[in-house]
Amino acid sequence: MYETLASLRRMEEHCSNCASSINAGGFDILLAHPCRHFRTSAIGRHVSVPSCLYLQEPNRSLYEAAPNLPWIAGPATAPGGPLARLKAKLGEHADLRSLRVMARAERDNAASFDRLLVNSYFSRESVLRSYGLDAEVCYLGVDTEMFRPLGAPKSPFVLGLGSIHPSKGIELALRALSTISENSRPSLRWVGNFSLRAYEDSVVRLARDLGVRASFEVLLSDAKLVQTLGEAAALLCTSELEPFGYAPLEANACGTAVVAVAEGGFRETVRDGVNGFLVARRDPQAFGAAVRRLTDDLGEARRMGELAREYVLSGWTLPPAIIRLEDCLRDCLERSAQE
Repeated sequence: MYETLASLRRMEEHCSNCASSINAGGFDILLAHPCRHFRTSAIGRHVSVPSCLYLQEPNRSLYEAAPNLPWIAGPATAPGGPLARLKAKLGEHADLRSLRVMARAERDNAASFDRLLVNSYFSRESVLRSYGLDAEVCYLGVDTEMFRPLGAPKSPFVLGLGSIHPSKGIELALRALSTISENSRPSLRWVGNFSLRAYEDSVVRLARDLGVRASFEVLLSDAKLVQTLGEAAALLCTSELEPFGYAPLEANACGTAVVAVAEGGFRETVRDGVNGFLVARRDPQAFGAAVRRLTDDLGEARRMGELAREYVLSGWTLPPAIIRLEDCLRDCLERSAQE
């Protein structure tokens, strides 16, 4: 509790100092972004210029039951004697107080910005549910010059892209692959920007138990990532309530179709049968069947990958995304001038 409250105070002081420099710098507008610790910072409350926050998502740990909502009380009958139960109750009370202060700060900080932008309609609804605030969808774009096909043939492996963390649902990918007969079962390569070691150990054990060949890598170079994306038969998108779904578009730009669970932002970036397949439920059998449509026929995987590349070029490139963002910032400036 005290560590969280101290962190909030330090961030408040840091934002105040930064705002002083911004206010003295003659800037037209502030475009802020979340950090890994605070989804909404206090800087919007300290700047005197119009402000816009591009909020990728609220602090999911406060509002989503993954695995449990932090607000839910512990077991009615805690183990141990009276003293142990008292200590547990006091600890729970302190943690709850800390979480409530954090949630209040996030909401108040978000409300201090003149405009909130989000990456998907799913994220807009998440912000509305969490903070009671409206936001505007400003879709992102993909660098299709960097993420591009390199001409390599498709290989009989599937790829996962994202942190090696429980929120990415790697278990679903492994269980789905285990439903494919052993003689045609593709291997899984998972590439992340970081790894939670205990979780990685658990999915390595699960892969071994299921008879799925799986490897996990962290921090590939851009060149190696593009090469791997292009060679994969498919990208597997198994994240739980992914806010936007950027990885599918990166894979598509490299000429690779995706298989994604139909939830969160994946429903906005993946068009079933066009740039990949959407699976209605987190069902390993159904997910495995969709994967087989690409891995059993690498020619079909290449054909759908070509369609996927065209799909990205038709609406998800960087230039239109830049224009969308500039239009939002310009509109924010004009509204502030009228007030």
